[in-house]
Amino acid sequence: MPRGTSPAISYVMATAREIIQHLGEDVSEMARGEVELAKLELRGVGRILAVEGTLVALGAAIALIGFTMLCVAAVVALAPVIPSLALRLVLMAAVYGAVGGAIAFGFAVKAKRDVVPRFREIAREGRVIVDSLRRGVRRVGGETDV
Repeated sequence: MPRGTSPAISYVMATAREIIQHLGEDVSEMARGEVELAKLELRGVGRILAVEGTLVALGAAIALIGFTMLCVAAVVALAPVIPSLALRLVLMAAVYGAVGGAIAFGFAVKAKRDVVPRFREIAREGRVIVDSLRRGVRRVGGETDV
């Protein structure tokens, strides 16, 4: 403090320092809260992926068995049309691979679209908080933010 400063001014400056110190602590606490929120969001996404992944794998195994049986039946049914067993097996293997690949691709696209963390929203909320605090610090410091 400069010499000759009145007690009232000293008190105001000390109070302003305390307010700024508390604002800094609040900003730190909010930042920690945002990081914790992001972690919780990622855990939630991980749980959703685990449950949905398990259900998809179980359903895929059952569908795979059923589709395999259907292809075997088609190989037998094509005997009057295509006499060569090898040709019927290759034909149905190609159909089997194409259908399986299309289904897997469809699930991958759906999973990518469904499981999107809220990072943009969390970042936007953090920026709003930081901007509000900056405006508050400017007001305490005597500046105007208009």
